[in-house]
Amino acid sequence: MRHRKGVKNHVVDSSQPEADIERILREFIPRAYRRPVAEEQMIPFIKLAKDRLASGRTFEEAVRSGITAVLCSPQFLLLNSEPVVDDYAIASRMSYFLWSTMPDEELLQLAAEGKLKDPAVRQAQVERMIADPKIETFVNDFTGQWLDLYDLEFTTPDMRLYPEFDPLLLEAMKEETRLFF
Repeated sequence: MRHRKGVKNHVVDSSQPEADIERILREFIPRAYRRPVAEEQMIPFIKLAKDRLASGRTFEEAVRSGITAVLCSPQFLLLNSEPVVDDYAIASRMSYFLWSTMPDEELLQLAAEGKLKDPAVRQAQVERMIADPKIETFVNDFTGQWLDLYDLEFTTPDMRLYPEFDPLLLEAMKEETRLFF
């Protein structure tokens, strides 16, 4: 690999690669699945990464193989795949609906305690989530799709009929709609 002046190349390595592979994947899988994960579900991913290491791949390549397999699994990709809607499913559904991202630590803790089935707890969490700046993604996406705000930029009013129209007014129109919503 050529080295450019001033650019450092980083190598990800381990003095205990098998133990580190296991540790990394055991920490990663529950975060990716947004819930606790049974031992038997983790074993295939850990085995895959360790097998890659044993076949001569680098530590980094072995870890990437395990993580890639987790990220390709239905438990990561499908949010509503669980046959029973438990507290973890509620946490994920609330979070992806309102924030377009995975549940935060507070939602996961409430799920672990089994408290998200309580309507009062859910209401309090919705209020908390709406007050968080992450709600802006929901507002922008929802109003952009529902009211076609994304399409406002693709049309330009006739300047003879609307001489006051300019890019600032266009942004103000979109922002006023979002704030009203």
